Amino acid sequence: MDVNALGLIAGHATIYTPHSTSSLDYDEHAYLFDPATGLKTDLTPDGTGYARAFRLNDLGVVIGNYAGPSNYFAFRREADGTMNYFTHPTATVQPAVLNNAGLVAGIHTTYTVSNRIVVPWIASNTTSMTPIPLPPQGSPNTCAFTDLNQHGLLVGSAWKMATPTETTAVRWYANGSGNWIAEDLNEVVDAGDYILARVLAVNDAGHLMVQAYLDTDAKPPRTLLLTPHVLPPPTVVSLPPASLTPTSAVLRAQVNACDSTTAAMFHWGLAPPYSATNPAAGNAITGTVPTLVTCLLTNLTPHTTYHFRAHAQNSQGATLGQDVAFTTPYDYATWAAEKFGVTSTNETIAGPWANPDSDEWNNASEFALGLEPQTAESGVLQPREELGRLTLTLTHPMDRAGVTLAFTAATNVAGPWQSGSGATALVNLTRQGNWETLTVRTDFPGSPPQQFLRLELQSAQP
Repeated sequence: MDVNALGLIAGHATIYTPHSTSSLDYDEHAYLFDPATGLKTDLTPDGTGYARAFRLNDLGVVIGNYAGPSNYFAFRREADGTMNYFTHPTATVQPAVLNNAGLVAGIHTTYTVSNRIVVPWIASNTTSMTPIPLPPQGSPNTCAFTDLNQHGLLVGSAWKMATPTETTAVRWYANGSGNWIAEDLNEVVDAGDYILARVLAVNDAGHLMVQAYLDTDAKPPRTLLLTPHVLPPPTVVSLPPASLTPTSAVLRAQVNACDSTTAAMFHWGLAPPYSATNPAAGNAITGTVPTLVTCLLTNLTPHTTYHFRAHAQNSQGATLGQDVAFTTPYDYATWAAEKFGVTSTNETIAGPWANPDSDEWNNASEFALGLEPQTAESGVLQPREELGRLTLTLTHPMDRAGVTLAFTAATNVAGPWQSGSGATALVNLTRQGNWETLTVRTDFPGSPPQQFLRLELQSAQP
């Protein structure tokens, strides 16, 4: 249904459930997929039957709805996984569109009356819905939203429920007092011989793609592009940094120049207010397509939290992105200094291959797995047999530089040890905060009587 600047994909998937509420024996679940990591997230694990994720913004917020065991839910899922719900005591709520500023627009419908009541609404970074008007021309009593740009320009169509084919193109916006205005575009645009029926999309510069038809008996359809008289300032959203190392990071942002030549920069430091400003790499940004801009920071301190925000400016004004915090990964030396203090330079105690607590793990392994090097720990890996397969589940931190974890399998302890199709399979992958939990099993053809599965820690330590 939607994809964002980070490559995350939102939509729905099905799970086979015999004797489910569906006659087809499956349940739909709202679904989030990260192709870069393979992480698959069921957004509605308690869903039964219908579920959809409609929109996903560049900050990772998802809106949608689903049917639960005893109720119908309209949700806003935050990037950290928190689920919040749009609720109304008598109406069914349907969120429709979302932008990077946290605005959500939709409708709620009351069906328990002879003529159903449809109310359009807007919500800003909450699930508290504020009714917004329909255009006065023609007295429409229902509407549909199709798009919402980053400046808060909301578009779609409105019509009378009694004549659903006679729609009119509408845009909504908040005026200087914060009140929302609904405009029938046929009343504010000189479209000549065209009737404007529906706004299909709006970009950040304010260009409108409109479905229309010629005002003749045949009413042949057309698609029109409406261009704004005045361009807005640029839009900018700060994105999580990439290529994190203990001493460097690539700051990222998505900037739309909104058709005016735009310069981008990054303000950064240990905390707001920011102590440094670096220009974005490359040339000035032009056009109306969102553009990824970056900035390489070096000479950072390992395992330290920094803050940044992106800043874009053109002849129409300046826009600031939101604050983003990130923590540089541990390197081994920083971790050893934290864990061993004054003895961190003693190789026999704090060296990567030392094992001062005499458990199953040397210091390099304790570093990689997030264990305590001076406390004996056991049972970190819990092998089990499931349907003829050997299975391991491991939880580990994701902020350890210079370490690679790999699972390999064999049918003989002498090898050959292999990974991938025909040897190992990733069963499940979940993340919470800085920790990742993955479950891996053997994947040999048939059911060999002997199966071995091991975790390999590949370290860059000397």
